[in-house]
Amino acid sequence: MKVLCLSTALVLSAAGAAHAVSISGSAVGAWGPIDATKGFEVSNQDAGGTADVTWGVEWNSTHDATNSQWVQTYVDTTLANTGPDSSFWRFDGAGSDGAPGWSAALGDAFSIGTFTYRNGTSYAISHDFKGATLGLEIFLGSSILDFAYQFEVTTTTNEGQSAPADADITAVASPPVVRFFEMGGQRFRFDLLGLQQNGENGYVNELVVFESWTGAEPVSADIYARITTAPIPLPATLPLLLGAIGGMVAFGRRKARAA
Repeated sequence: MKVLCLSTALVLSAAGAAHAVSISGSAVGAWGPIDATKGFEVSNQDAGGTADVTWGVEWNSTHDATNSQWVQTYVDTTLANTGPDSSFWRFDGAGSDGAPGWSAALGDAFSIGTFTYRNGTSYAISHDFKGATLGLEIFLGSSILDFAYQFEVTTTTNEGQSAPADADITAVASPPVVRFFEMGGQRFRFDLLGLQQNGENGYVNELVVFESWTGAEPVSADIYARITTAPIPLPATLPLLLGAIGGMVAFGRRKARAA
């Protein structure tokens, strides 16, 4: 599986009894696996570019919509010569092009990159794309955290019969779970919070995007994360150990009284 790599630096500084943690890093993205068997193409070039998965052949308004043979030939020729050119999902990692990445204080939300969706007007026969996984592998010192962002798309009819308000939905089929890591004797929690558009309040797990034939532009949203401190859990055997020590102490006291 292709992965999204996030390099992260945590700098701890003490001020009296308090500890301030600053966080900085950058992200590089990649797509895979893909839930499709035809009509799609993957280009994982986020280092210096973007990571894209593109699917479908864009509608050609000059053809006769009733000529199914023409449509089939056009779709086959386009896919063979230039590849899919209609809809796409794109990820652009923060700092993947060498520019500054992200920086945030412990507990603050920060963007690890931008997700973009273009809802093209494609021929239904040109693809069977249903979704894809944006893998995440996050490096934190000696710790490596693995995530998988599974996206799915609900596609409406694109054969020239759509209403003006027609739109498709990209949704997170399986949100990533929480991960934990330790650094400098402190345990941390890493959460992926979801998608956020244009600095709006709250996070979402779906985007509604109108089709390109209506004149709609691609829609973008940032993927946000947050790192917080987490208590170090007690070992599962600790209660048994404490019970055994307590029993030994009680036994010793009884033996001393008997003597």
